[in-house]
Amino acid sequence: MSFFDDPPLHDFPDRAIRLLLERRPHLQQLVSAVAPALAPGFDFTRAVSLQRELPLPDWRRREADLLFRIPFRDGAEALVCLLLEHSSAPDQRMPLRTLLYATLYWEREWRLWEDGHRRGEPLRLSPVLPIVFYTGHAEWDTARTLADLMPVVAPFQPYLPNWAPVLWQLNDQTVEQLLQGGEWLQALAVVRAERESADVFREVFAEVTRRLEPLSQQDRARWHDLMWFLVSWAYRRRPKAERQDMLAVVTARMNSVAVKAELSQICLIVRPLLGVRR
Repeated sequence: MSFFDDPPLHDFPDRAIRLLLERRPHLQQLVSAVAPALAPGFDFTRAVSLQRELPLPDWRRREADLLFRIPFRDGAEALVCLLLEHSSAPDQRMPLRTLLYATLYWEREWRLWEDGHRRGEPLRLSPVLPIVFYTGHAEWDTARTLADLMPVVAPFQPYLPNWAPVLWQLNDQTVEQLLQGGEWLQALAVVRAERESADVFREVFAEVTRRLEPLSQQDRARWHDLMWFLVSWAYRRRPKAERQDMLAVVTARMNSVAVKAELSQICLIVRPLLGVRR
């Protein structure tokens, strides 16, 4: 069953993108775009999604967007901490948030080491790759490092913490660049084009569905989820006047009759679920 069979109505952009990124091929494509030097060393086939809630000492709980433990080529494991930002304005707390999640994970490893390490075995903490995936339209003009949150006092400059999450901003990518990537990045081309004219958006949408068609034979479930995502995004984020010909746009460049029929069914199901009338 597709996770979009019960489509998220509340916070749709964040929740839909988060659910798609829980698929390992999509995670791999994003990490490859963000950290191309690191990505080849990860074994994404053994990536493990961790529980999204981490306990705090005062019994409160703070929820991370996505946390993955992924084996690295030298046998070590790394933590990939992925924050999703779809708000209209950047979040200046982002460096502190990512550091907090990393610290909580390291504290967990510290406890496990104290509870069961062999005599003489040193404490080893997992390296962390903190990623902020920002899809908002406003430029990120606020803090990018932990030091940016601190006052500029000259004597303290050598002692400021060096913690700088990797910021990947969708607006920095062109539609053409996204179309040259993997299936997940190709789907993001539709998100990137959501504010374009009707003709431009229609062209991008049709081209993405065409490029994704081979995936329907290779990984039907992933193709199905991506199409639910694209159709849902178009219906929710584009003007109502464009909805009437959405089905024609979706199937315009499809070759397979069976694929066209399934896409037609997706459109027919998504419309009422999202409150869209004919």
